[in-house]
Amino acid sequence: MVLGATELSAIAKLARLHLDAAEQHELAGELTDVLAHMAVLAAVNTEGIAPMIYGAAPHAGGEAANTSGGDTVAEDVLPVAVAVGGAAVVRAGQFVVPNVMPERP
Repeated sequence: MVLGATELSAIAKLARLHLDAAEQHELAGELTDVLAHMAVLAAVNTEGIAPMIYGAAPHAGGEAANTSGGDTVAEDVLPVAVAVGGAAVVRAGQFVVPNVMPERP
C-alpha cells in the first residue's frame, strides 16, 4: 500500500504535524515501508496459536507471570522539576497536554 497525499495529510493532522513538501515525501516513504512490514506480519499463519492477553507467556497454571517487578519507589528517581522542565505547560508538577478526544455529550 502506498500512502497518498490525502491519507498522509489526515495522519499528519491527527499527529498535529505541520510538514513541508520534503518532509511529506520522506514520511510517505517511511510509513509505506511500515505498512508493507505490517502486511508481511498479517500474512503469517497463526492458525492454532492462542492469542496472548499479556506480554509474558503464562505459567503452567495458565496465569500470566508478573514481570513488571514490585511497585516500589527507587532512590534515584528523577526530580519532578527535571522531568517536567521541558514541558510547555505544567500544573501541580504534572504535564498539561491538549485534549485530543472529542467531548462526550
